Amino acid sequence: MKALHFYSIVFGFSIFIFILGCQESKPSAQTISSDKAVLDTYWYQGKAEVNSYDLQQERYGTIRPGHAILIFVTEDFLTDKQVKNESYTDKQSTLVLKHNLIRRFTTGLYDYSLMSSVFSPLYNISKPNALKITTTLQDWCGTSSVQLNKRDEKWKVSLRSYFEKENDQDFNIDNVYTEDELLNLIRIAPGKLPIGNIEVLPMLQSALMLHWPITANQVKASLKDYKGTDFKAKNLRVYTLEFMAINRSVSYIFERESPYKIVGWTETYNGKDGKVLTTKATIHNSSLEAYWTENKPGNEKMRAPFGIENGY
Repeated sequence: MKALHFYSIVFGFSIFIFILGCQESKPSAQTISSDKAVLDTYWYQGKAEVNSYDLQQERYGTIRPGHAILIFVTEDFLTDKQVKNESYTDKQSTLVLKHNLIRRFTTGLYDYSLMSSVFSPLYNISKPNALKITTTLQDWCGTSSVQLNKRDEKWKVSLRSYFEKENDQDFNIDNVYTEDELLNLIRIAPGKLPIGNIEVLPMLQSALMLHWPITANQVKASLKDYKGTDFKAKNLRVYTLEFMAINRSVSYIFERESPYKIVGWTETYNGKDGKVLTTKATIHNSSLEAYWTENKPGNEKMRAPFGIENGY
């Protein structure tokens, strides 16, 4: 997390040095279609935003209790190598908002663990916006993973799976929106969320778990005021994606005001034997933490407010 310490110090002392460290000119207010003041302060506190969720996860035709962790943090990202900038010797660098989404739940005797990392430029929002997306799935059967890299206005896809029908694959797909990157866009500029009839690549965690092809789907996207009762906070909005071909609907519920925290989501699809069930994640706790420094014996007590003091 060196980039966080670098930027928190630099921002406090000198905007000029900050710009040099970012190695690109800071965009104008017209380029940033979110709350500029929030982008300039909220994400430069030397901490990550850690959100925990109570999870009700569909698997094998049954709802399974579990938990999810959604972490947002800014980092410097090398656009040529598409990895974190750690040495600051390569000028091909940009500031990104990264999110890590972790889901863990059990299915009887054995458990599942899924994790995604998504890297999106914080400024100079493009269509689509992410530069890299990685996802892994582990259970007692084995491990599967998929990585997307933005190359020459296409997604370069690397799929690795222990399932025979998937096997190892390397291919390209068009530069379409990905569901994974839209979580970052909610946090940066929800007014830029695509609406109407669009093409979207489904969330890679779901694609790996349910063995969907890594391909774009026709989607009806909408952004509305939240009128439901499952999520109790006030002044919420809901962004919904309806995937036609796979009969799946997912909704992300987030705060109307900056910094647009995501308070939960629902995902409905045909599960085992065509049974329609809904996965639901409801926020348990949210706080800013320099969690990478909290690795000493005794720091485990810090897990309790997030509802993950027991288990892994």
